[in-house]
Amino acid sequence: MVDVQSLTWQTITKKLHAEKEEAINSLILDRQSERQRGKIDLITRLLKLSEPQSTPVVINDDYK
Repeated sequence: MVDVQSLTWQTITKKLHAEKEEAINSLILDRQSERQRGKIDLITRLLKLSEPQSTPVVINDDYK
């Protein structure tokens, strides 16, 4: 998990948002569309690193 309060992460997210905006604008202008889609997807996945990860609940109802 990422420390979302750290100065490093805040700096990274600012840069990622700027890069994503640039990629979206390039996509709209149809400049290397597939490359821009890949870049947008990668940035989105990087930004999701700060989201809490839910762990699945294991239910064991097999009382033997």
